Amino acid sequence: LPPSLGLVLVFLRRMALTSLRTAVRRRSMLSAYLGECRAAVGVFRGTTTHEADLSAMGQVGPPLGATNRTDRTNRTHHALAGRRSHTSTAPEGKPSVNRAEAAKFAKLSSSWWDPNGPFKPLHNMNKARCEFIKGVIDEYVEECDGDGPHGTSKGDSGRSGAVGAVDRVDRRTDDTRQKRQKRIVRVLDVGCGGGILSEALATMPMRDPDVELQVLGIDVNQEGIDTAMEHQRAAHPGLSPPRLGYRAVTIEDLLDGDDGGDGDDDARKVAGEGRSSSDAARNSFVGAFDVTIASEVIEHVDHPQEFCRNLVRATAPGGRIIVSTLNRTVKSYALAIVGAETLLRMVPEGTHDWSKFLTPEEVVLMMTEDGSPAALDAVAGMVLNPLSGLWKLEDNIDVNYIASFSLKLP
Repeated sequence: LPPSLGLVLVFLRRMALTSLRTAVRRRSMLSAYLGECRAAVGVFRGTTTHEADLSAMGQVGPPLGATNRTDRTNRTHHALAGRRSHTSTAPEGKPSVNRAEAAKFAKLSSSWWDPNGPFKPLHNMNKARCEFIKGVIDEYVEECDGDGPHGTSKGDSGRSGAVGAVDRVDRRTDDTRQKRQKRIVRVLDVGCGGGILSEALATMPMRDPDVELQVLGIDVNQEGIDTAMEHQRAAHPGLSPPRLGYRAVTIEDLLDGDDGGDGDDDARKVAGEGRSSSDAARNSFVGAFDVTIASEVIEHVDHPQEFCRNLVRATAPGGRIIVSTLNRTVKSYALAIVGAETLLRMVPEGTHDWSKFLTPEEVVLMMTEDGSPAALDAVAGMVLNPLSGLWKLEDNIDVNYIASFSLKLP
């Protein structure tokens, strides 16, 4: 063998051995906090709770949200106490934007909606991640309607308890003038890029036809936001704020009320009454959203710990946070870096930095430590079928995974 190839093989062999030594520990630790959560596989395909629908990663547990979240978080920290190598804490207020990463995606802004371009994997993945997100939101709405542990009747008005995250307004039909309740769920898509996920969410039918998602997509790149708005006007000309809006702003500036550009009106329309009067007065969006999503973003930011704090800050009490990213394993290096970037050129080479990938344990620690009100609810793997090119939810989290967290009520 050529010396260079021999060195590569030695390197891969050492990585494989390291992965094998940690695999059992990782699986056992995941089982420690997934055993009490409803698994995403099956449950987030619109089915009801059955043992056959639960992930093989953990034993059958009570329904989502029925366990004591404080106890679950404590057990999570106990199980993961020694796994903090990648979760260094940044000073509060530290910006999470990596300018080099932002510039890289700005150059690709014209390709966001090319189904065969550099973002083809995101287009193919979109159905699977929307399936997971839909399941989370459906259950969140049911909980707000009184079917969950924070029971509130459908007839309640105002913003008390978890129902405060779902506004109800009267919708009148021109012919009957009869009132119907419309449940508004405000969604923040952080790092929306060209709007692939934001647009899909705004047009996604929910289990309850009276539920309407109002989506705000934010991104650091104005180029990506321009592409998203252009596609929105072409594909869905009637889909305007508050149903779908965009703003070129970082999550830090959005929450702190700093000027983020021309999309400020869109942001206010989507957030609506989700903000308190004091937050609205200073143009802050802290706690304004029922569901906050960071999909395929956290692996591109600096200071992911601070980024997670801001996801929590953006979300209303009782709301949900959804994070999807890539696991840091030998398998993800082989498939996402060597396979997808170097050999197959499915995405431009250098799109990802394997050292910035985060394991599920690390994401859970960053979301739940330091007195955070967030607790893990569910996690699922997103697995690519190499023959069909389609993605589906599975219990294999070795490469891509998606997780949901709930925020406890004060």
